[in-house]
Amino acid sequence: MKFLVKVAKVVQGHFALFTIAVAALAFFIPSTFLWASKWMNVGMIVVMFGMSLTMEFSDFKELFLRPKAVIIGLICVFAISSGVTYVTVNILGLPMGLAIGLLLCGATPGGVITNVLTYVADGDVPLSVGLTSVGTLIAPVVTPAMVYLLVGRMTSVDGPGMIKSMLINVVLPLVVGLTIKALMKETAK
Repeated sequence: MKFLVKVAKVVQGHFALFTIAVAALAFFIPSTFLWASKWMNVGMIVVMFGMSLTMEFSDFKELFLRPKAVIIGLICVFAISSGVTYVTVNILGLPMGLAIGLLLCGATPGGVITNVLTYVADGDVPLSVGLTSVGTLIAPVVTPAMVYLLVGRMTSVDGPGMIKSMLINVVLPLVVGLTIKALMKETAK
């Protein structure tokens, strides 16, 4: 166990370098990570469960006490991200297909990775999880509207699929982890 803790501390301390190295390896030798694609959801669930053990239910009360933070976060998620993507696509003069793909990404809320990066950066994880959840709930309406606004074309978004994915990958492991921590505080540490 001590070995795993040491490895985790090294990875956490050098997260940016680790991320760049893995991204470079995936870019230059994509076959290295093909096996991982079928385990992606399981990995996200494990990560969310692990992060939930560092939080408490009371952390989420803050979301209701700070609606301004949630609103500002959602503006950043949808408006600023979409705007920066739009400017970037136009500056680079990308082909229409690639431009639409990037604009769709820019108009979509962050997923589990934003929660992980917030955790690694010692940020406000409950706020990040709250933004992921609220953003995912409103994305089936907002994302197509943003794409239409930026591209002039409508695009379909699988709203029920997004919500199902959020419930399985974010909410369920979060609630299970928070419950375990509430019932067994010392063991969960």
